[in-house]
Formats: sequence, C-alpha cells, structure tokens
Amino acid sequence: MRVINIGGDAYLYPEGIYSMEDFVAYVNLSGSKFIRMRCLYSDNCVPPYFVREDCGTCYVNFSAVSVMEEAEVTLLSREEYDARLREVLPHCCRGCVDFDENEDDLLEGRRNYVGLDGYCPYYQAY
Repeated sequence: MRVINIGGDAYLYPEGIYSMEDFVAYVNLSGSKFIRMRCLYSDNCVPPYFVREDCGTCYVNFSAVSVMEEAEVTLLSREEYDARLREVLPHCCRGCVDFDENEDDLLEGRRNYVGLDGYCPYYQAY
C-alpha cells in the first residue's frame, strides 16, 4: 500500500485520495494549515511493515512541511505481524548474546527493532 512519508513518519492518504499529485492538490485547496491525518505508529514494528491496530489520528501543519514523498508499506494485523515475527526470531536471533530461547515472550522488547526480513541492528554473536 502507498503512504505519505514525512520526515520518516508514515501517513495514510485521506479517504478518496490515491496519489501524491491528488494529495498535494487536496492540501493546496484545503486552505488549512493543519490537516487531520491518520499516522502509522512504528513503536511496535519495523518499517516498511506496520500494524493496522497501531494507527492514530494527528494533525499535520503542512505549511511547515518542506519535503514529503510516497512510500510503499505493508499493513498487517497485530496477530499476523506477531506470527511472522515469531517465525523470524529463532533464525535471526540464535547465536546472539541477548537471545534466550526460554523467555516467556520472545516478542517482548523485540517488535521495534527486529525486522520481518530477519535483520536486527543489535545482533552480537557470542
């Protein structure tokens, strides 16, 4: 799905708008500095994968935005995101000093830095 990327934050297009060109026209015609947007939070996921339930409403001051671009992301349910992350963790984390297979919840504390592609910026081999 395509989203608007502003300063590293991902925003859903407003309803009925499907391209950056249409969105720019929408902003220019709105006459408002602040526009209500739906933001995809990245606190419990690693972009370009986002959790559908972790979406909120905010207001963006488009008179202060100097650059925005379109980005491609994947929007998953929390259940699907966690299932995919559970598959990746043993392969990605095995051999890392911080990995304990006996933890009660392997996902706890890892959702925001282990990507669904298996990359972890904090991996440290024994």
